[in-house]
Amino acid sequence: MHAAAGPRVVELSGKLHELAMPAVCINCGGTASQRFHIEKIFEHEHDESPTTFSLRRIAVPFCPLCLDTHRRELRVVPPLARIRMMYNSGAMWTATVLAIIAVVLLTRGGMLPIAIAAFLLLVAAVCALIAFYQTRYLAVPPATSVSSAFGFGGEVSGMFEPERRVLTLRNAQFAEAFVAVNHERIWDPASPQAQHAATKRSFATAVFVVIAIAAVAWGIYDEYFSD
Repeated sequence: MHAAAGPRVVELSGKLHELAMPAVCINCGGTASQRFHIEKIFEHEHDESPTTFSLRRIAVPFCPLCLDTHRRELRVVPPLARIRMMYNSGAMWTATVLAIIAVVLLTRGGMLPIAIAAFLLLVAAVCALIAFYQTRYLAVPPATSVSSAFGFGGEVSGMFEPERRVLTLRNAQFAEAFVAVNHERIWDPASPQAQHAATKRSFATAVFVVIAIAAVAWGIYDEYFSD
């Protein structure tokens, strides 16, 4: 008995929206007739600043049956819960205060209060929009049994290299077709493009080291030998 083959892992260069998609379902390998966006959140930790989050999405092919299953399993955040999430952003609190002030002004009547209220409502709407985008990472639903067939990681490119990432493809039929239509994007560390980027990194490192040594030497000279 042969062991079942595991998911196929491939490293491709290019932005997610630039990747070609075959007419093959990511989950079952059948004929795909529709595309549906799947999203993923990436966390970025920083030494001296707050953790940030970035959202990446890509439209992938589904057959009607798998898309129906995906939609049934998808845990979409209800509107009221989404609004509550927006209060994790200070911009939403600002929007609320401005909206309350605007409502109070509107009750007083008169052209000037109405004009000020309209301006405050406009600013409140902008703040709410900012809060919506700042909290999008909280509303991304987890992967379903279907969408988990297409996994993609964060960017792993080095300096002077094109954007690239590692993808995990669970279905063998889809993986074969996907790699075939993206064969020119398969990352090869021995390719001329990769070697050219490595040469640039080496040159940049050498320049940095020279500048650092020169700065230290100048500091020593200025401290001990200058008049």
